[in-house]
Amino acid sequence: MNINFKKIISRSIYFLSILAAVFLLSVLMNGMWLVGLPKEEDVERAEISYQSLSGEIKSFNDERNIELAVSLSNFLKYVPFKSTDA
Repeated sequence: MNINFKKIISRSIYFLSILAAVFLLSVLMNGMWLVGLPKEEDVERAEISYQSLSGEIKSFNDERNIELAVSLSNFLKYVPFKSTDA
């Protein structure tokens, strides 16, 4: 019984380490979805700017544009070690 338990623990640790390595490699290569973004009802205002096109910042308070901004933020990814094109 004790030998079987040690084999199970050993194989579980091996499997979890392989799984963690694959996950880390995937995040480093493809990026990771942003988590913890606010819900639509928690947002009062959305500000949008595109510095290379113009320096102006647009601010939206209406419900339709806030809904659109929150929906679009779900497509954002964080890619570690990637430089911006600025």
